[in-house]
Amino acid sequence: MNYSYSEPRDSKSQMHVSVLEPTVQDSNELNLRDYWHVIWRRKWVVVLSFMLALVTTVWMTLRMKPVYQAEAVLEIQKSGGAGLTLEDMFSDQVLTSGISEAINTEVEVLKSRQVAADAVRLSSFHLVLDKSEPLYKKVLRRLLGPVKNLSAQEDEEDQALLSEAPEPLRVEALGTPHIRRPIQYKVVFHEASTFALLDEEKKLIARGKIGEPCTTPLFSFRFSGSAPPEGTIFPLTLRPFEAAIEAVQANLQVSPIRNSRLIRLKVTAEHPADAQRLLSSVVSAYKQRKVEQKTMVVSQALQFIEQRMDALNDEMRRAVEALKRFKEENQLVSLSESVKLAIDQLVELDKSQQKIDTMRQQAGLLLKALQGRRSLDQKSLFALGNDLNQPLLVSLAKDLSQLEAERAALRTQYTQRHPTVMALDHKILKLKAKIRAEIKSLIASLDAQKRALSKEASAAESRLRQLPEKEQRLAELMRRAKVYEDTFSFLLQKKGELQVTRASQIGDVWLVDPPHADLRYIKPRLRMNVMLAAVVGLMLGVGLVFLLEYLDDSVKNANDVQTTVGLPILGNIGHYMSSQNGRPQRNLSRMPIILEEPKSPMAEAFRTLRSNLLFTGVDQPRRKMLLTSALPEDGKSTCSANLGVALAQMGKRVLLVDCDLRKPQLHWFFHLRRSPGLVNVLVEEEWEKALDGAIQHTQVPHLYLLTCGDVPPNPNEILGSEKMGHLIESVAERYDFILFDTPPVLTVSDAIVLAHRVDGVMLVARAGCTSRSALRNVVELLSKTRTVILGIILNDIDFKRERYYYSYYYHYYRSYGEEGSETSKKRVRI
Repeated sequence: MNYSYSEPRDSKSQMHVSVLEPTVQDSNELNLRDYWHVIWRRKWVVVLSFMLALVTTVWMTLRMKPVYQAEAVLEIQKSGGAGLTLEDMFSDQVLTSGISEAINTEVEVLKSRQVAADAVRLSSFHLVLDKSEPLYKKVLRRLLGPVKNLSAQEDEEDQALLSEAPEPLRVEALGTPHIRRPIQYKVVFHEASTFALLDEEKKLIARGKIGEPCTTPLFSFRFSGSAPPEGTIFPLTLRPFEAAIEAVQANLQVSPIRNSRLIRLKVTAEHPADAQRLLSSVVSAYKQRKVEQKTMVVSQALQFIEQRMDALNDEMRRAVEALKRFKEENQLVSLSESVKLAIDQLVELDKSQQKIDTMRQQAGLLLKALQGRRSLDQKSLFALGNDLNQPLLVSLAKDLSQLEAERAALRTQYTQRHPTVMALDHKILKLKAKIRAEIKSLIASLDAQKRALSKEASAAESRLRQLPEKEQRLAELMRRAKVYEDTFSFLLQKKGELQVTRASQIGDVWLVDPPHADLRYIKPRLRMNVMLAAVVGLMLGVGLVFLLEYLDDSVKNANDVQTTVGLPILGNIGHYMSSQNGRPQRNLSRMPIILEEPKSPMAEAFRTLRSNLLFTGVDQPRRKMLLTSALPEDGKSTCSANLGVALAQMGKRVLLVDCDLRKPQLHWFFHLRRSPGLVNVLVEEEWEKALDGAIQHTQVPHLYLLTCGDVPPNPNEILGSEKMGHLIESVAERYDFILFDTPPVLTVSDAIVLAHRVDGVMLVARAGCTSRSALRNVVELLSKTRTVILGIILNDIDFKRERYYYSYYYHYYRSYGEEGSETSKKRVRI
């Protein structure tokens, strides 16, 4: 510490606050060692935060249920893999510039809600059988038995969960009830593969057997697979369908593999078999969607035919029943051959009209699908051309396919706006327009054929109207029944043809790596969680340390004192351990440490305090000095006793005056009587004679003590009395140094009353206890009385905690203290 001396402006008036003015460095200049010192000082906060975060994380991790993952890899192709055409091989959605867009499109399709909904239906994911267990049970199984045997057994159990024999237990929902919140059940398995279903209140809901449907008032389900041991209880949760869809989307991860047409799918679940089953359902749902997209026109035609068949089936049944009932009521069995021929003719005409309606519907669907650059469903187009005996339509479709393949090949070399590509686009548009015109012409031709057939049917019907009424009614009923039967047979045949066409259109998805589950859980990651907890715990501890440091207003070292009040440090007094006969003392002896252990580091600290104090009076000797503090328990009495002994050991006559008339302490340090003392002297008329009898000799040569005496009711008035001033002047003539031990300044004003009667004041601050604000307030109060403040005695320093600021003291106390004494384990505040 660097101090610059300044001469008093008026030595008689003593108007200085301090004789030594410290040169204080900028408090904002911090370095890494300052931060490290703050952390080291409160290292136990960091340690406790670290351990708390670590233990909490391990405890929470072990209570978590393991999460398993299933994985699959898909390849996006065109037109069914091995059967690739030239158009498919050079499609602009698969080559160079379009590959990322196409793959990203498929990724979004896989993440879509519709695929998730289909996967829920296929896997019954809205009905969850919880077969998982907390992680700590797995850990305990490995710790409580032979590691190798348990590991092998667990691997066998996990392998059995995914193997075909025995099949793992699974649940299948046979219906999808509409519920708004999850419903919890418990399944208790008994012998002979039977089980009981209990609700949340443990009431029996249903009984069943594995492999057979089980019906409850709300839903029905079926267990399949091998039966668990008797007494096994598994939670069963029925979730809303929407919640199950959201769960699938949350557990599904879809990511394209860079520079390829491959997509990686990952699904997580609390059981490996569930993860594998769910991923298989997602893949199946996606492939089904792709097939439906590929055969959109055929699917629409099939939907139209199925609707027509459903309607015809009802009409045919009613027509046959009406014919049978009419024959029974009118006793009519058959008609003449001419009438039968007329009926057959009408039936053929009606069948032709139905066929034309079907063809026209198919042609309309193709015309609607033929938009922009989208490739046609060629098999549907070829089927329409063959059915209508239109080779031109088939030829145009082949030409369009060839032009689109040529365009795809050009796009690998040229951009969209290249003249060659633009010319080819123009040809494709013209060809599509020609196909549309041809299809429109076919539709017009079909409409014309239908009108012609309607005229012929009207003529045939007019001939039948010439028959008698009953025969006419019979002919009408027979005609309707036969028309419905033949039309239904035609539609059935057409449905079979379209189903074959759709079945031949396999999806453009190849399952490179089938869904498979990893037998090792992926979550929770105990090692990673512990590492993260360690980092978070350290960060939290360090943050808490700096928060506590910010909130802590106490002075802890000399640097804090200087930056707070700008006063010099007269002495740095640390903790000391008191001992007697080589054994730690249970009760404090109250003897000054400088007498009890004269070779201890603490004794040297008080001798250093003595030397610093003497240096403050080089130009103007200071003999009457007052010791006080901001608050109680700062150690001012201890410092007064030890400093008095240190001054007396120089051969100087020293008088200690206990002016703490409220809680006197000095007589305890020297094992002397308290009365008569200062108070008794001041109340005497002839106080000069009483003073000689009140001053006591101590066991230290040249050291004398004037105790407090009887505790008065008005300490402040006694200390501020005229007699007190005369007493101070009297003892000042007989002693070299007089030390006044006074009460704390912020508690009572006794010290302020005496401060102007002494040569200087020494403030005792306790490291880690005395606040900066309290210290500033004391200095401000004493400054107002124009008191000379000699400096600060920093007491009760933990040199181990403050080793950054007191590295020399720390090593000295450690090495010298260990050599000088073997003792001492109990730390005492002074």
